[in-house]
Amino acid sequence: VQLSMDFPLSEESISQLDDIARASIVFPLLCGHILTHVVAAMCASCGKERSCSDTMSKSFASEASKSTARFENIRDCKKFIQLGYIAKVLQVLLGFLQQQLNYLPSESSHLEKHILHFITNVLNREASSIMSWEKNCGHLLRVAFQSRCTSDVDTSKGFASDLSIDTFVNACMKAKEAGYSYLCNTCLIFQVLVPESSSNFDNLDFNCDDEEVYKLMGISLDEMLSSPLVCEVINNWYETGRPKTPGSELEQGLDCTSSMFRAIDWPHVVYERSLVNEAKNSISSPKRFKQCLPLLRGSISINGGGIKNDKPRIKALPVSYTDLYAELGALSQNISSIAVCLVCGEVLNSDGKGECTKHAYECGGGCGIFFLLQDCYGLLIHKDLAAHVPSPYVDSHGETPHYRGRPLFLDESIYNAFCEYWSGHSARQMVISERSKYIGLDNNFF
Repeated sequence: VQLSMDFPLSEESISQLDDIARASIVFPLLCGHILTHVVAAMCASCGKERSCSDTMSKSFASEASKSTARFENIRDCKKFIQLGYIAKVLQVLLGFLQQQLNYLPSESSHLEKHILHFITNVLNREASSIMSWEKNCGHLLRVAFQSRCTSDVDTSKGFASDLSIDTFVNACMKAKEAGYSYLCNTCLIFQVLVPESSSNFDNLDFNCDDEEVYKLMGISLDEMLSSPLVCEVINNWYETGRPKTPGSELEQGLDCTSSMFRAIDWPHVVYERSLVNEAKNSISSPKRFKQCLPLLRGSISINGGGIKNDKPRIKALPVSYTDLYAELGALSQNISSIAVCLVCGEVLNSDGKGECTKHAYECGGGCGIFFLLQDCYGLLIHKDLAAHVPSPYVDSHGETPHYRGRPLFLDESIYNAFCEYWSGHSARQMVISERSKYIGLDNNFF
């Protein structure tokens, strides 16, 4: 429902519902998981179509009527996917800028004015050097802020110095990656929910033919933003989800007054696989020390985005085991048995005090994926249970030779399996499977 309308939040609107206090059943869309919203809307549409289809079968309706119902269902699902695509792009744009500029909820109005002023100047002065995608992203932010930026910019704030053309272009590229990842996922679910649509995807290659995917789903950002109704919906999304100071008692109970837009969200994990092969082929190159892959949650910005920086953590995962060992050793000189969370990068002590188990509840709701540095093992945790899994770092033979001193690098297939444990919610199944093969590790040990 939130794809197109809002729930009542003010006392005036609630009084019209027989004085029953009613809170939003979901977080504001831009602060929630957009893929879930879209899939829920698609399921509702498909359920309605199948219900009507069953009724038609009993009443001996014509095939034309059934075909019309199927056509309307496919059309509605595509519209949901299109709206969700806009929401996903806007969410990542806002999340990335929120991370980079690291502002407080009370400063959101100043930031909105600075961003709008910056975008207007960039698009006017550098129109020739800005790609069409960046122009569309700028227009999208303008639409989101249109009811907030009516006064002049307060130049006493320091946001403008932190916002550069490179930051803006980076945010646009992150949004494009996340939007395409969202599109691939929704297209797959669309085919499951509406099997008759599968024939349209037979000749598509989602890995390289992205323009055809956009064309098939009717996604054109500039065309969608030309609709006044769509612009009104976008502005409502932002008004509902923007950071704000607590207002009414009802709003304080919604736990969304300090909204954080998600720049990284499951199941979106993007990394350059070629980095692994480049590192293996250039062992003597100094550049290899700078090569790393995003963590399972994505690239982490420590100074913002809700990441606490009071504990040592890594921002990304080095391709080389030697680089990881050096970095973790420098961060945790007083820890004898080092474990690093592959989800958020926090460095922990795995010497039997239960730190990893506690962190798994805080970071992954009871699910944790770690790498034990000295033992060179992967570690999966589900609630109080733990299990060892193969190390993601292997030598040129695909093995992890303990105490042999061979150079180790991230193995693509093993790291992909770790990504699947996290994004596919299969850590619990893997822990149970591994513990059935041998005497399990003590509960709450790690």
